[in-house]
Amino acid sequence: MQFKNWFSKKINHLLHGKTFKILDNMPIGVLDVSLKGEIFFANRIMVKEFPFLEYSKNRLIYDIIDRTFWRFLVDQLKNDEVVSNYQKKINKRIYQLTIKKINSRNTISYLLFFTDRTKEIEYECKIQEIMTDLELSVQKRTRSTEIFKKLLLKITSIDSKINNEKYYLTQLFNFGVDLINKVDAGSVYLFEDGKVKFIYTLGHSKSILNQSNISVLDFEFPTRRLRYVKNITKQTSEKFDRENKIKKMNDYQKGVIPIKETIIIGLEHNNRIIGGMTYEISEVNEKEFSEEDQEFFGVLANVFNSYYSNFKFGQEQELILNEEKALLKNELMIDDLTGISNKKHFYEILEKQWNISKLKKENLSIIMIDIDFFKLFNDYYGHVKGDFVLKEVAKALKLREDDVIARYGGEEFIALFNGLPHDSVMEISERIRENIELLNIENYKVENNRKLTISLGVATTNKLNQMEAIELIKKADKNLYISKRTGRNKVTGTSDIN
Repeated sequence: MQFKNWFSKKINHLLHGKTFKILDNMPIGVLDVSLKGEIFFANRIMVKEFPFLEYSKNRLIYDIIDRTFWRFLVDQLKNDEVVSNYQKKINKRIYQLTIKKINSRNTISYLLFFTDRTKEIEYECKIQEIMTDLELSVQKRTRSTEIFKKLLLKITSIDSKINNEKYYLTQLFNFGVDLINKVDAGSVYLFEDGKVKFIYTLGHSKSILNQSNISVLDFEFPTRRLRYVKNITKQTSEKFDRENKIKKMNDYQKGVIPIKETIIIGLEHNNRIIGGMTYEISEVNEKEFSEEDQEFFGVLANVFNSYYSNFKFGQEQELILNEEKALLKNELMIDDLTGISNKKHFYEILEKQWNISKLKKENLSIIMIDIDFFKLFNDYYGHVKGDFVLKEVAKALKLREDDVIARYGGEEFIALFNGLPHDSVMEISERIRENIELLNIENYKVENNRKLTISLGVATTNKLNQMEAIELIKKADKNLYISKRTGRNKVTGTSDIN
């Protein structure tokens, strides 16, 4: 109380003195705002934090804090001259807000002071701060703050690892049902491609409603967070009848129970309504929503949307993270120069294919490939031309899109084929060898045809239970060595198939 009296005297002194000139130099943010939310004055601190205040013609407080919170702050001044100690998160900063009613320019306006408290508030206190804010916001209401504590505890009890939006929204909806024992019907829905997709219903038939293909235009869905409607089933049926949508009307009437009162909470994300929840009292229910209930749902709408926005933000961040992980994984699997699989990725594929082929009792073949005289080529033509050749050879090695080809190291490549006879793999190897010759890449370090060529070694087996994958690779590598020792530009292969 002493702080309020002192603060009031100080403000009155300022207003009767140099007023806004002094306010402009204050080390905290200051706004002069009308009851309707128009901003008359913003000091330098606020303009620096919110640049639109300097250039925008239609400056509104709702561009900084939401309409509901602004009305709440103004309402607190009915009994107090100065109201302070409210905190609000704006643009990743947390401000302590103080508000005072003044008479200026023959009209009533409000001075709103923003004190940056961000550094003093730790993230770990977030839930406790929300509880405190909610308690303060409902002090003048007849409902016990214990209800809101119970609500928050329930919401925070939802497993943070859950990433199912439908389950999350259903949980939130049922929390509201538990707190208002009058509700005996309702629904949770999202907008998808102009249609209303019901993900949960209480009392109504979800399957029939979804089969009805109800459009967003068929109902007066809220464009704000809260709306109260009487006799919504009757109104909707009459609307369908007027528009001659007889089948839709009949389907709708089969899917719903007659409703007397409805409170609709709009679900907001990125400043647009993307779905909602309906809390309803059926015609057979003698109870009715009171003004106190409607006020409660107003607070509930803000709480639900706050947590839902955090949930959606978490989903979006997880999606971005998964995409980045997938990109990173892809980068780790791909050879930077040639764009085909690297040795590590090849071994991962080989291990999986080895186990599959073992179960199927099918053949497995390895082809080892080496560019002939590549070191001499590199030394003679330079590394730039050498890199170019590696890329071109990598492209030519792949005969089909799904062929498993990898760079094994340096100028060596490796290929994997399954389920083919050894003779077929030898034919494929010969086609690969011919493809490289057809590139017509000159290599003056080769004495015979002056062309870039490759040598290949092939090994095929069906005895996968009797050997390890590395043994098959060694056999193919041994055959590659034979090809190089006996003249290069050829294919050598062996098979131990019975």
